[in-house]
Amino acid sequence: MATTALGDPHLDSWAPAAFEHAAGLPPHWYEDPGIFRLERERFLGRSWLHIAHDTDIPAPSGWYRAEVAGYPVLLTRDASGEVRGFHNVCPHRGAPLAAIGDPAATCGAARTVACPYHGWVFGLDGGLKGAPGMEAHPCFDRGAHALRPLRIDRWGPFWFADISGQAPPLADCLGPAVQRFAGARTEAWRRVHRQDYLTASNWKFYVENNAEFYHEPVAHGSSYLSREVSWNNNNAAISAEVSEWCYMQYSPYGPGSPELNGGLKPGTVMPGLGDTWLKGSSIFQFWPNFAWILNPNLLVTYLIDPIGPASTRIRWDWLVPDTPEAMDRANLDPLIALYDRVQREDLAIFEQQQRCVGSPAFRMGALNPRSERGVHRVQELILEHLSGRR
Repeated sequence: MATTALGDPHLDSWAPAAFEHAAGLPPHWYEDPGIFRLERERFLGRSWLHIAHDTDIPAPSGWYRAEVAGYPVLLTRDASGEVRGFHNVCPHRGAPLAAIGDPAATCGAARTVACPYHGWVFGLDGGLKGAPGMEAHPCFDRGAHALRPLRIDRWGPFWFADISGQAPPLADCLGPAVQRFAGARTEAWRRVHRQDYLTASNWKFYVENNAEFYHEPVAHGSSYLSREVSWNNNNAAISAEVSEWCYMQYSPYGPGSPELNGGLKPGTVMPGLGDTWLKGSSIFQFWPNFAWILNPNLLVTYLIDPIGPASTRIRWDWLVPDTPEAMDRANLDPLIALYDRVQREDLAIFEQQQRCVGSPAFRMGALNPRSERGVHRVQELILEHLSGRR
């Protein structure tokens, strides 16, 4: 059998399979450095990566730097308000711009950004403004040393980057999600808390978990049994839709839920929401690295950052309605604590899975026909890219 450049027969023999015949990913795909490199090159680097919330980018003028999946990016907003994206790599000797050692820095009231290595200075339009000592170079072309532009786009307040510049249009990838969430008022929510979680597990464990609801009554047993969260209290009523790049899950609230019986504090519900958002919870995922939980009184968004074969950073943002009641600590603190606990329940499972990858017994079993179709789709999407079919 012919093999790939990695010598991985799974890619050579893989062909798209119906859900009933899907075999899942082999164990070494959750720990192999070569597979991780291929994922970065062919999937993560050729897809729309979530990189920032609108409030990360300073009001004119300023810049914001970040790193996702090992790709350094720079977003700037000039005096007119225009936002631009650049690969955050100095064209001189390859150092990232701005502060050394800070993977996510921001600066307001700035008209330039500088390289901390040799002091080259760039405007917010990416053009080179200063290069100390280079005036002595007889052939130096200032115009040839601008920052390399990066293709960016936004959906509401959420910014995405296409590292390769060749991904399909963002709106096409989002597909039905654009219309589905048109009434969710995503731009009106105010960010009140941010936390980074580091987990010693492969990024695919996290993404697969977000694409199914089979685990919720078990992995989140504490909140499920105590009915602290309403979105997983009636597993039989949950519905899910899978598109090419998205997973959309909807959980209608039961009759005893605080969302339906007036148990939410006055002033803490986002005004202007339609019945869909008032009467149920939405769990959404846009592959490869963006997801959220949407409730009438809380929007939690995820940025998933694959760092290495067994290392992942997940950034959670908590957003609430921009009202005094919702912003009050008495309202915020319990919400932050509850969802932090839910997050940690998942992370504990993933790290246990990672420890089992090396076992000869580790293999993917048959998927649940009702609640794990999203897992099948995201695995197929990854395989389509890595096998060269995309």
